[in-house]
Amino acid sequence: MRHPLTLILLGYFLLGILFSFIVPLNEAPDEADHFLYVQYLVENGRLPTMHPIATANATMEANQPPLFYALNALFLQGQDFSAPAHLPLNACYNFDPLDEGRQTFYLHHTAEQWPYASTYLAHHWARFISVLIGAITVATTYWLGWLVSQRRDVATVSAALVAFNPQFLFINASVNNDVLMAALGALIVALCVWVAKRPTLGRVIWLGTAVGLGLLTKFALFAFWPLALLAVWWKFGEEKYRKGAGGIFASARLLRRSSTLVLLLPLLIAAWLYWRNWQLYGDPLVWAVHLAAKGEQVLRTTPLGWRDLGEFFSVHFRSFWGLFGWLNVQLAAWHYAVYGLLMAAGAWGWLKNGRLFANRWLIFPLLASAAIYASLGRYALTINWSGYQGRLAFAAIAPLAVLLAVGLVWGRGAEERRSRGAEGIVLVILLFGLAGWSVVGIVRPAYPTEVVYRHTLATTPTCARFGNGLWVDGYSLPAQITADERVPLQIWGYATAAGSAPLRAEWLGWDGQPLGETTAALSWSAGEAISTTLWLPAPQTAVYPQQLLATLHMGDVPATSANGRLLESPFVLARRSLVSGAPIPPPQTVLDEVWDGRLRLVGYDAAEEDGQLNVRLVWETLAPSPPITPLLSMC
Repeated sequence: MRHPLTLILLGYFLLGILFSFIVPLNEAPDEADHFLYVQYLVENGRLPTMHPIATANATMEANQPPLFYALNALFLQGQDFSAPAHLPLNACYNFDPLDEGRQTFYLHHTAEQWPYASTYLAHHWARFISVLIGAITVATTYWLGWLVSQRRDVATVSAALVAFNPQFLFINASVNNDVLMAALGALIVALCVWVAKRPTLGRVIWLGTAVGLGLLTKFALFAFWPLALLAVWWKFGEEKYRKGAGGIFASARLLRRSSTLVLLLPLLIAAWLYWRNWQLYGDPLVWAVHLAAKGEQVLRTTPLGWRDLGEFFSVHFRSFWGLFGWLNVQLAAWHYAVYGLLMAAGAWGWLKNGRLFANRWLIFPLLASAAIYASLGRYALTINWSGYQGRLAFAAIAPLAVLLAVGLVWGRGAEERRSRGAEGIVLVILLFGLAGWSVVGIVRPAYPTEVVYRHTLATTPTCARFGNGLWVDGYSLPAQITADERVPLQIWGYATAAGSAPLRAEWLGWDGQPLGETTAALSWSAGEAISTTLWLPAPQTAVYPQQLLATLHMGDVPATSANGRLLESPFVLARRSLVSGAPIPPPQTVLDEVWDGRLRLVGYDAAEEDGQLNVRLVWETLAPSPPITPLLSMC
């Protein structure tokens, strides 16, 4: 290949763009909150504040350093964010990759599809920015591979290992600050080698600036700051005994200036953020507030044990190479086997060729990788399995790729130029093929358009997994029911197996008595999306107002929740208030007074007319009760 990096970047852009269009919005881990951070900056022009109560946060990523979000906000100024950014959670979602259900964490609606409008268009632009940043990571990985080996085959395979890593493509096709973390991590390590080879003040300024930007991107990049200091000291330690006294003093002056720059530049760039955090939270890393907001969702409840370590290696390996969605869309077993064999071949290359350990420049990728995994290990002591994700090590994806490439193509001893080039081409083609299959053979079928985008903005999520293969995951029902009117109940779902059955919906009163029902005969095939409207009849009751239960069932067919819990039959979809005739106007004065658990005084109106005080009371029936005559007293 005469221009290997250009071809690799073209392949990366092709697959990255495919991922960005195929994967529904917010279907990458935490993408919704990362995008809400960007939206908050655009709309408010200031950083969000992290609160220990989750519901008080504009975004659950408010504790994160702002550089990635500020870059997005800069490019998205003037974009329309009027469409709802929040999507309803899919109540039928299950984290188990072997679960038969659809893989979406959220319920998606037709407004998200092309032509993209408003917030959804801005979200796709933000994804495109992530793809562009990922290209920087790929190019920098190539540079790092060249710096440590001076071999084009090592640089080429290093870049391909990053560009065609399916998980890297998936994350870089979403809105996530791990994208910029990977780019700056690659740049810092490459600059460390560059500075170590020839420590000029200009190079040191570039390195110190990159470290400072890293500290404004993600806390994990703190691990590379000592590496930058090592790079500054590297040449001095190598040469000081080979020079005369004057040379030693000149090197010492350069060392002092370089050390000062690499220590102070990051502080000048990023110290303001950590001072702000200290003032607001008493913690520069906002760690305690972050954990309080996330709570049991992420916290480890038992000490880290051997079983946890086994789970860590399993989840981390799979999610480093390809575990998509919210960790529930996985590659085929053979796919993971190929990546495992590549890693084993790379390790064998290191063991086979002892000369690799004599390459002093490889110490920087080794130390960078070790630093990130030490940080990740410390993180796993506090965080549960959600902290095992491979993307959390992407700060070191470039040095890891270089180490693997060195073992694959250099460690095997292929010294002849023709042999080296052939091996590199074969590995690049293999990696591109694996990545291409992951997007068209794994991810595309996991998110079929006709099934994913079928709800409306009025959808209310629910979950009833009927045993005959029909799963109901959403419905739409008017907020208030008026007597003498039929009511449309729209049902959404999908089928995991072919079947047919009558679907019955009915009204139940507060005491369980039936007040009206309707039935629709349904048939479906496996994988089919279901959308049907049942017209519930006017409830047959003389009591107004009254609370109603809208229920759904299929005779004796059992229904379970997403985690397998058996649901009561009939399954209660919703609770609604039934009023007589026209909707009752809301009261001027709102109250919330419950009388004997049977009636709620919603509020009242009071007006004086012809010397009389007229009062209108608005009540809500909570349970059956005898007639009540309210007594009013004036004082």
